[in-house]
Amino acid sequence: MAKIHVHTAFTLMSDDATTKSFSPGLHEVADDVAEHWYVRLHTGEEPAPDLAPSDEQAINELSAELEAETERLAALESALDARGADLDRREAAIAAREADFDARGESGASVKADEKQKQSNQKK
Repeated sequence: MAKIHVHTAFTLMSDDATTKSFSPGLHEVADDVAEHWYVRLHTGEEPAPDLAPSDEQAINELSAELEAETERLAALESALDARGADLDRREAAIAAREADFDARGESGASVKADEKQKQSNQKK
């Protein structure tokens, strides 16, 4: 079985002299009927449905919602980028402090070693 979309009304006479009338619209017929040359003259693709004014209004409303959501997401992305930059600055400051602390620790360790050396020399 095949579905055909009739765009112009017609009547088909079969080989056994029976007739079948087709009105415009969608019909389900046998495959051999769908492939008949006269049927093909009166059929075609089903047209796209026309949009009703309410459909256009719904599309406009959804488009406005989509645009608002896009703007909201852009604002969130901007805030996230700013927060990321702030965290990067904080991380760099912590790394600098750690490096300074390590440098102090190494120099402090050598000072303590020098003091221990002096103390052991004085005991001798």
